[in-house]
Amino acid sequence: MLRLLGRRRCGCALGSTRVHLRYGLYTILAAAVFFFTLSTLLPYDSSFRQAVRFNLERLWRAAGPQSYERWVFAPPAFPVDLGEDVLIVAKTGYGTRHRMKTSFEALSPRSELRDFFLIADYASKPGDHLVYRGEELPVHDAVQETLNHVPVSEDNPRVGQYQSLIDAIRVGDEELALRLSKKFGWELDAMKVSHPCSLQCSHH
Repeated sequence: MLRLLGRRRCGCALGSTRVHLRYGLYTILAAAVFFFTLSTLLPYDSSFRQAVRFNLERLWRAAGPQSYERWVFAPPAFPVDLGEDVLIVAKTGYGTRHRMKTSFEALSPRSELRDFFLIADYASKPGDHLVYRGEELPVHDAVQETLNHVPVSEDNPRVGQYQSLIDAIRVGDEELALRLSKKFGWELDAMKVSHPCSLQCSHH
């Protein structure tokens, strides 16, 4: 009788475990179907859908044979010498030229970057060049180079804006030049990154 009762208790325990496992599998399956359906019906750029996709990708990468971050620390297939192989083209403007000086000062003394090519809406004069590690870096007027090499109508508003800025700089009216640069300096940015940039860099 005791033996039979023990068998019944074991059978009940096993049956209960199976029921719990079955309910657990059903719950996981229902949740997966719910999330899949919801993420499919929602817009592609919805925050919920992006969160599901992001976390699934994290799970996939974590379970993969290789971490997706290992390439950052792996030795490069084609090593690059920052001092020999890299030229930094930096864009500035008359009203923001002080920011470039601050950027140079913020670079670590151990930085390997050493070649810079500066373009702006004005050209610096000897004695007024920017300085990096004791070396003078002239600022090149990329807007003027654009006007010299790219057909631009004189009726273009940016041409008049540029000319008024250059006139103020030429006569030494610093207050007016800064005010004009603040007013439409960002408009002249479009004329700094066209054909003359590659032309000037090839001559650097």
